[in-house]
Amino acid sequence: MSPASAASRLLIMSRAAPCSVGKRLKAPKRPGLMYWYVHCAFAPISALPGIHRSLFQQLARSLLCLVLPLVAVAVPEVGEARGLNALERQMEAVIRDSWGELPNHEARRLVQDETQLECSRARNRPGEGLREQILARERERIRYPEGGLVMGDPLVGEQLARSGYGGRVGSRRPDDPARANGGNCHACHLLEPRDDTGGNLGPSLAGYGIGRGTDAAQLRQLYVRIYNPQALMACSQMPRFGHHGFLTPEQILDIAAYLLHPESPVNRTEPLREAPVDTGRSLPIAR
Repeated sequence: MSPASAASRLLIMSRAAPCSVGKRLKAPKRPGLMYWYVHCAFAPISALPGIHRSLFQQLARSLLCLVLPLVAVAVPEVGEARGLNALERQMEAVIRDSWGELPNHEARRLVQDETQLECSRARNRPGEGLREQILARERERIRYPEGGLVMGDPLVGEQLARSGYGGRVGSRRPDDPARANGGNCHACHLLEPRDDTGGNLGPSLAGYGIGRGTDAAQLRQLYVRIYNPQALMACSQMPRFGHHGFLTPEQILDIAAYLLHPESPVNRTEPLREAPVDTGRSLPIAR
């Protein structure tokens, strides 16, 4: 295969790695392909903001076609068992090598599961048949708390929704096991009408609970959406927080309460705070 052809194919494959939008991590011990974005490592690279996806694709053009010929063709048999073709196995090998040695619980985050692989191959646009297969498979993976679905604590849910803690990779600053992971919801969503900042990768959640109520059907729907969004929308780019154990069922119910409770700041629509009065005086310029 010519270098140009290899680069072209790698550019397509660059969207197949399991990475999700979250917080930026420090560089791995050995130089990697890019500073990897891993919040829960549950969505394809096509979920990355355009500027970072473009950066990855530029690196693919200039580097990967030179690196892949140096990667050993023999890779773990798990790749063959998952039905990867030769190029996909090579790509996964490059990604693993860029991180160096990782504990098993971290290394598995760099390998796509069946649903991620299918969505990557379909460029997140599955046909009807594949869509139904993914929905059925992911519904089977949903687990509910032993005590049933009961509205959680909206105050705790607010803290979880705004916390970006958890998901660190490496040994320099490992996660504190005594500290709960956060949902980091505000990285992708605007949360409250009064918020000045919020992500725009997902829809605004301001006013989410207005008109929905807090009945069992609404709570169940929202629980499933957070636990495993692929069970409702095939190839969703939202992380599967519950399926991967990043959030507990109880934490998910707390976040659901924060979004649904009528007294939650998410659903308060009173006028925003007044803007400061313009006195006509300008601030001194620092020299």
